[in-house]
Amino acid sequence: MRIAGLDLSITRTGCCLPDGSTLAVKTDGKSGDRRLQVIRDAVHKAVTGADLAVLEEAPPGLRGNAIKAIHMVQGAVRLELLDLCVPYAVVNPSTLKLFATGAKGADKVKMATTALILSGLEFATDDECDAWWLRQAGLVHYGLLELRIPAAQLRTLEAVVWP
Repeated sequence: MRIAGLDLSITRTGCCLPDGSTLAVKTDGKSGDRRLQVIRDAVHKAVTGADLAVLEEAPPGLRGNAIKAIHMVQGAVRLELLDLCVPYAVVNPSTLKLFATGAKGADKVKMATTALILSGLEFATDDECDAWWLRQAGLVHYGLLELRIPAAQLRTLEAVVWP
């Protein structure tokens, strides 16, 4: 099964392709809503041929322009996935942190450190790291576990609605 992970953001979206490689898509605020096209096009390339995309849900507590922007990105990406007939699952940020580290409030450093310890991988950006963890969640759900993760952490993924 070919699974992609997507950590969506209007400023820098992290993508983990089905082969496990990662990239970050940085957008320029001067481009306004055209940034949505840049993100959509990058996601199109990242998920073409994928059987599943795993997205991170918009983080709770955002306000103002941040919440507006993330919802626009979520909508644009989900529409692209629907157009490509790529099913997707949405993972809450706290669930992802629990799965990856065993700690609901883990920070980006802990996520990266855990990835390094378990896989030997280092990422250029925390967005790529999160996207990689999202892909790992999908792999685990479909029985393609690549890492040694404690059972209690694996059970956190039971809260996710999988296609």
